Amino acid sequence: CNKFPVTDLCVGKNSSNEKSPPKKSADDVTFGVSTIASEVVLSPKKCPHVMHTTSGSHFSLPLLSGRLPECSLTCEADNQVPMMFDGRVRRILRIWTAAWSVACFVCSLFTLTTFLVDLSRFAYPVRPILYLAFCYLAISLVFMIGVVGEDGFACGAYGSTPTILVTQGGENVGCSALAVVHYFFFMASCAWWLVLCLAWFLAANLKWGAESIAALSPYFHAMCWGGPAILSVTVLVTNSVDGDVFTGICSVGNLNPKALVYFFFTPIVVSL
Repeated sequence: CNKFPVTDLCVGKNSSNEKSPPKKSADDVTFGVSTIASEVVLSPKKCPHVMHTTSGSHFSLPLLSGRLPECSLTCEADNQVPMMFDGRVRRILRIWTAAWSVACFVCSLFTLTTFLVDLSRFAYPVRPILYLAFCYLAISLVFMIGVVGEDGFACGAYGSTPTILVTQGGENVGCSALAVVHYFFFMASCAWWLVLCLAWFLAANLKWGAESIAALSPYFHAMCWGGPAILSVTVLVTNSVDGDVFTGICSVGNLNPKALVYFFFTPIVVSL
């Protein structure tokens, strides 16, 4: 707590008047908690100056009592609003992300190469593994680009001050592109995982042949590529994309809990 500023922590400049508080009656004493709570909810909240974006932007910061318009989190202002850990911790997380993204890229590339050497050998029910590897190859590339690009995608100067703020919505084309690629292939990987489980069930339990399962492949492709494409367009239309200061990429629901539930957790639960 000692890292936070003493004044203007979350509400900005104090806009209250200097009048003395009214005398408390017996009702105020009895319902003190309700009175205080109503004052907190109804008190004006303003975005701190270093977190304020330009006028007319669609940026907003969610709070328990609502949203702060034209406001976003800082990316590097550790001494002003250190709510995203300090720079040392973020660098460690960035290195950790880079290491695992490279490992995922190597494993996915090896799997793709193994399949493509003799594709005819890998029919259903193992064929979905090829598409899973392709999806995770694309996802690992997104994280590698985010690490190399540092904060060029997830952050930007969107306010009247030099403070670097977290990107929201479609303000940054590169950010939106990374977010769409990441979200599309992640949702596609979940769908292909579901198809893999279904194919194994048909082959092992119901004794379906490879040809019978392969006859369903057009429906598999329509579901696994078409569904994520529709969701990706919806994510862009609803401006549910924002930056991730820990990985350097942009994704869905970092600053929007509702988008995280609707566009991320719900499809994952359905696929599981």
